[in-house]
Amino acid sequence: TLHEPGPTDKWVYAPRWTADGKILALVEVDRATRLAEIGPDDDTLRWLTGEAETVLDFASRGARVAALLGNSKAPPALWALDEPRRNLADHNEWIGTRQLSEAQPVSWASGDQQVHGLLLLPPGHRDGERLPLIVRLHGGPVWQWSHEFMADWQAFAARGYAVLAPNPRGSSGRGEAFARAQMADWGNGDVADVRAGIDHLIATGIADPNRIGIGGWSYGGILTNYLIASEPRIRAAVSGAGMGNFLGGYGVDQYSRDYELELGRPWEQPDLWHSLSYPFFEASRIHTPTLYLCAEADSNVPCSGSQQMFQALKSLDVPTRLVVYPGENHGLVVPAYRVDRVNRELDWYERYLRD
Repeated sequence: TLHEPGPTDKWVYAPRWTADGKILALVEVDRATRLAEIGPDDDTLRWLTGEAETVLDFASRGARVAALLGNSKAPPALWALDEPRRNLADHNEWIGTRQLSEAQPVSWASGDQQVHGLLLLPPGHRDGERLPLIVRLHGGPVWQWSHEFMADWQAFAARGYAVLAPNPRGSSGRGEAFARAQMADWGNGDVADVRAGIDHLIATGIADPNRIGIGGWSYGGILTNYLIASEPRIRAAVSGAGMGNFLGGYGVDQYSRDYELELGRPWEQPDLWHSLSYPFFEASRIHTPTLYLCAEADSNVPCSGSQQMFQALKSLDVPTRLVVYPGENHGLVVPAYRVDRVNRELDWYERYLRD
């Protein structure tokens, strides 16, 4: 356990009073969401879970606390946190029969900014062996990759890929200033941070500079579009539920209020709106084969965003493909579609990143 006196610049979720006058809450920190006991009188935090674990929910009764938590090698399971700590229910025992990769913390410099992320290497990886690299970009943008089980990362690592999951500026987990660092400046500082992460893995001998792939969903799909318009070393990309032309999203997606608060109205700030839409309006910069994925009933980032980018690349004779998942909203929930998505991503990367 750890005590942290004084105020803290952290996001706090689901606070609940305990019988003895303390507060239990989920606290988001760098690359994890941890369960903490907060002392309202002395401003202390006592951590109940580890630095490399992510907690999804919890319950308490008296001194007894249970949490739904996991890590990079174990899907969420129900644990009792009172001594002795013990597993109460695990629905994924079959995972124990698989050889999995553990996410390791990694960091690098991007200008005067220190960027953090996670790295998975294939099972049995040998030092000095350069690997094809897949960079996974998270949504949000105010969100972060954490120490949690990601089935697609494990599938990529099992096929021999290194997987980099960066938390560029704009991510959560490192305070408000870091989260606000790319406000109204999308596709600039965050792109530089991801490019610096690629540089770092090439310089350390992990990544093959000729076999770099990238992909993400939601803002991860948007950032993928920014990167293929900015980074010529990317040989394959998968943009899911993304957008490249924000003028085409205004009044169509659910973010009109957010757009106006952050960017201003399009007719009042046309230059800003145009500059932030450079993947579409400067699509001739893109030469990366890109697979576009979207959900037919998505009210968050509608398919029109992917359709416009797909059509732009198709008109420019850049290899591309568009897949629309029928009836689905922003997050795919039909199991067969989720499996299909991972298989399509793997096939796309295999086509363009293998020797």
